[in-house]
Amino acid sequence: MNDGPKNKSAQASWPRTVTWLLFVVGLGSLVVLLWRMGLGEITTQLTAVGWKLPLVVLPYIVVAIFDALGWWFAFPSGPYPFGFFDLFRLRLAAKAINDVTPTFSMAGELAKVHVLRLRGIDGAMAMTSVVAAKTTITLSELWFLFIGLLLVPLKVPAAGVLFPGVWIGLLVAGLGIAGMILWQRNGFFRPFIRLYQRIGLPRRFIKRHREVMDSTDDMLAQYMRESSVDFWLSSLMHLIGWLAGGLEVWIILACMGVYIDLGTAIVVEALLVIVQGMTGFMPANLGALEGGAVGIFLWIGLTPQSALAFMLLRRLRQVMWIGAGFAILGRLAHGEPAPAPDVSLRCGKI
Repeated sequence: MNDGPKNKSAQASWPRTVTWLLFVVGLGSLVVLLWRMGLGEITTQLTAVGWKLPLVVLPYIVVAIFDALGWWFAFPSGPYPFGFFDLFRLRLAAKAINDVTPTFSMAGELAKVHVLRLRGIDGAMAMTSVVAAKTTITLSELWFLFIGLLLVPLKVPAAGVLFPGVWIGLLVAGLGIAGMILWQRNGFFRPFIRLYQRIGLPRRFIKRHREVMDSTDDMLAQYMRESSVDFWLSSLMHLIGWLAGGLEVWIILACMGVYIDLGTAIVVEALLVIVQGMTGFMPANLGALEGGAVGIFLWIGLTPQSALAFMLLRRLRQVMWIGAGFAILGRLAHGEPAPAPDVSLRCGKI
């Protein structure tokens, strides 16, 4: 009888153990990279930033604003009731959780639902907005990668090495997105409910959440069928956010004294997005993203030391915004009151 709680505790703790193990491996990989590349030139490029350090941190605001706008247009039945600035803050809080966990865990999406519930948003509406926004941000990510890959042969002489394989991957991902949109139009949770009932699992969970699931299915299907303008606006806002990531790359490198054109910066960002997606099992992609950056920089003709200096600066930016996100999350968890609903936002505009 006493083995039950121990077994449950062991089962609950092993994912945490694996996460910490991957974190240690990633951190070790980063240390090895820094040791192999030598700290001399890396330190020189970092110190060259000097007074321009705010320019490393602040451009991310543009990315965050357009990401929040993409979420804004993903709400069914009108805009988020508490105004854009409040939604922007919730996005920072959720992104902080996403940045410190493995990407594949989907913790950031669950965090978005959680922070909306803390604001008193109906569970079905919260879930619908998050699922719709995840769809539009994934669709816009494919558009961004498409743009980046179109620029590759213009910016990188050795483009033919990986070009065909990546195009095939994009095609497969595009078909997957089309299937996801069709799936949502016909009920996102219904297949899970049917499978859950068919294999005879306990129905307690389904009974407890069935109302929210059904309401989410109805809202999501209605949004996909009747809010095509908002859907494409959400996708466009996210796309601009991805492109702003390329602008951030250009600004950070310029602060380091490494000058490339904006098109090449977009190529770098697109390839980093691919590396990030492929190494999503690593907490914060630690070590893996730095190694990928070294390969990308060498591929486009820059030094590996520049890659590591760039990634260290980007990690600094990430840590600062994670801190801001967790500060917001702490205030929400301690019962920060929601702002008064903005009645002027009934037309879906800011």
